[in-house]
Amino acid sequence: MTDGELLLATVDQLDGYRVESYDGIISVHVSGGINFVRGWFVALRDLVGGKVGTFENEAIRLEERAKRKLCGRAGQIPGVNAVIGLQFAYHHIGQQRKSMLALTVTGTVCRIRSVSGSPHH
Repeated sequence: MTDGELLLATVDQLDGYRVESYDGIISVHVSGGINFVRGWFVALRDLVGGKVGTFENEAIRLEERAKRKLCGRAGQIPGVNAVIGLQFAYHHIGQQRKSMLALTVTGTVCRIRSVSGSPHH
């Protein structure tokens, strides 16, 4: 990890690092629309089997947007260099033609330090 870089992790403990301070909880929310036609194709694929690329691609886009937003917000907190214990929660909002996929990402902002003698520093 280099200076100015923010480490994101779904775990609470990082091998080779020590948490020096916990600086609170951070949450971000992002959403994206899923139109009726795309929803119909997904339902059809569910019936006959196969990969549901539309939702997978939208989920990937939402995760990337959420991580950028999370890094931007956490980066404004002095001294913070990690967000640990990340949890990703998806929600489907609406019905048929007015449908959205929402993602909430929550984690703990903290300051970590490489443990002396660790190969990770």
